[in-house]
Amino acid sequence: MKILLTEFTGLGNFILTCHAIKFLEKQKLRITIVGNNKYHGLDFLKFVYKKKIELINFEKISLKRKINLYYQIYKKKYQEFIIGPASAPNNFLLILIFFIGRLNIIYNSDFKYNSNFFVKFIYKSLIKFNNFINHNKYSVQMINIEKGSHEIRENLKLMFRNKINNFNVNNYNSYKFNLKKNIFNEKILIKLGLKKRTYIVFQPLSSSGNLTPKNWSLEKFLYLAELYNNLKINIVIIGDIKEKNILKNFFVPPYINNLVGKTNFKELVNLLYFSKGIVCLDSGIVHLANAINVKTIGLFGCTDNTKVMPFGINTKVISKNVECSPCIISYSSISNSQFKFKSEKEAFLNCQNNFKCMETIDAQEVFDITCDFFKIKNVYK
Repeated sequence: MKILLTEFTGLGNFILTCHAIKFLEKQKLRITIVGNNKYHGLDFLKFVYKKKIELINFEKISLKRKINLYYQIYKKKYQEFIIGPASAPNNFLLILIFFIGRLNIIYNSDFKYNSNFFVKFIYKSLIKFNNFINHNKYSVQMINIEKGSHEIRENLKLMFRNKINNFNVNNYNSYKFNLKKNIFNEKILIKLGLKKRTYIVFQPLSSSGNLTPKNWSLEKFLYLAELYNNLKINIVIIGDIKEKNILKNFFVPPYINNLVGKTNFKELVNLLYFSKGIVCLDSGIVHLANAINVKTIGLFGCTDNTKVMPFGINTKVISKNVECSPCIISYSSISNSQFKFKSEKEAFLNCQNNFKCMETIDAQEVFDITCDFFKIKNVYK
């Protein structure tokens, strides 16, 4: 059986999908991933995942290859099309699959098909047309996404039609994917001017520089960097190209190497892997670092930890669990009136508590925890 599965999502969300991909492979199913690689989800599979999986970057392939993909779908090369949670596939791809697809379609209750009356009407019309020309041979099935459950479990439920219900931290290793060792190369560090295990990685901004309540204050990151500078430990700052201008003049003390917007994905993976440890925000970086099994401290605020918590002994989350958090509906595992905002931008612009969830995290506390976790002698104690 061959499955077409969507990426079209953030790196962290896609990494949390990869546990289910591993489980699909155990069932001897052949998998093709189609996406846009906007946040390097396809790169993650290419460089980190052990098994060979067919990857299609829909934004990069030629029109001829797109037509060929549709032809293969029409000729029943794929038996199922699965739209993953948090995935927002290309509209042209979706409409044609719903229109001409001769395969079963599985989506989740958060999918935009349910977003508004107009979109719902279009997709319901496409489904009816598809059923008419195919004589109802193929199904379109929605799997309900539960609010009170971890994203890995919900991915597994989606892939296996609600047949997996017992995922928890105790059986996490059953779903953990293996690493591809040949992608780790110390020579890449030489190009970046670094030596392994001599530096700590900071991620000062998240969400590609967009407005978000997930960020910690840059002043606290700078104070933390100065504490490490006094121990003569190098700090490497990472981020994407959109964050480069925001950070270019901020982190300038000695022992700070600003690589924001200067690394490709393979360089980033090696940079993380050979570090002493990582201090990062609630983002794709925390899940990437967790996946490659490097010591990581994640600073969480507006997110519901029970939904996206990274598992494993090498990742530690610092969160104050303030009374107004989580405040974003899509990041919440509980439905009630305290979750006010639909997006990170809306939460940022309308926060009435001065980002208490992040600002109550103390820099000295983070330093003490990271020293213990990264096994660095803390001369200030």
